[in-house]
Parts: sequence; C-alpha cells; structure tokens
Amino acid sequence: MAPVRPILYGEPDCPGCEAAREFFRSRGIDFIEKDIQTDPEAYSEFRSFGLPATPVIVVGRRRILGFQRRAVARALGLGA
Repeated sequence: MAPVRPILYGEPDCPGCEAAREFFRSRGIDFIEKDIQTDPEAYSEFRSFGLPATPVIVVGRRRILGFQRRAVARALGLGA
C-alpha cells in the first residue's frame, strides 16, 4: 500500500504553513500544497471543511487545524 500523501491548505505568509512545509521537507515527505489565496478550487475545498484558519493539513480522512507536529506525525505513522 502506497503511503498517504498529505495535503497542506495554506497561504504564503502563514507562519504555521511555513512550519508545516519545513516539517515535510526536512523529513523528505512528498506533500501536496494548495494555496487558498491563488487557487479558487483549493479555496473552495478549504471552505468546505468549515475550519476557521490555515494551515489545514489533510492526511487520508483526517483534517488537522494548525500545524500540530505530533498530530501530523501520528497521522503519517511517524514518531513524534
């Protein structure tokens, strides 16, 4: 079974988004980034979650609001 590829719904100037990007990159995790400021489809998807802010990280069916290192690591099956 292929590993789940996380999706980061974010914005360019969001500190939590940058922390999530750095987390993924430093661990060599291939992730999908969706900029809700420039991509209308990504914005629509983000709004459908009913969550108030970015980042939103989606791992499989799990949605994580804000960059929560331990929650993201657990969702990906990594050690915290």
